[in-house]
Amino acid sequence: MTETTTIKGRIEAWAKNPTEFGNGDKGSRGLKLEGKWHNLLGAIEDLKAIDKTFPKGSAVTFKESQNDKGYWDIEGNIESDQGAPVEDVKDNKDNYYRPPCNPEDQRWIRLQCALKASTEIAKVGFQKLDPETKISVEEIYKQILDGTEKLFKGMEKVKEDLQQQGEW
Repeated sequence: MTETTTIKGRIEAWAKNPTEFGNGDKGSRGLKLEGKWHNLLGAIEDLKAIDKTFPKGSAVTFKESQNDKGYWDIEGNIESDQGAPVEDVKDNKDNYYRPPCNPEDQRWIRLQCALKASTEIAKVGFQKLDPETKISVEEIYKQILDGTEKLFKGMEKVKEDLQQQGEW
């Protein structure tokens, strides 16, 4: 059984262009509500024009369900919530459901953050080296990967500590 949820909010952004599915007449386009992206499927021509019907700032309601790849796709039509005051949609977030984050996705995000931080740390370190110092590409890779591992494991440890203290 596929879980379906109802989402309400104001459109913060639309993906600039729809993504085509191979044959060119079907595709998807993302829309952002309350900081989260949602996936709208349909005909490319309809997807190109949907931001005219529901411009940024529009209050909307729609149903979505999780697909086989774990992404949330909008089911049916997007409906306008023209009567909803901005304050109701913006401030009363308890009125609508947010699907839980996939823990594995969160681990990947932490790993990406660790890699980026390690790369920046290595960059600063290498800039401080004497210009005559020779260092191989393999050594640069090794230092970045070692730094990534240390940072990632450190983030995982901090998360576990906070969970044990009831603060996560």
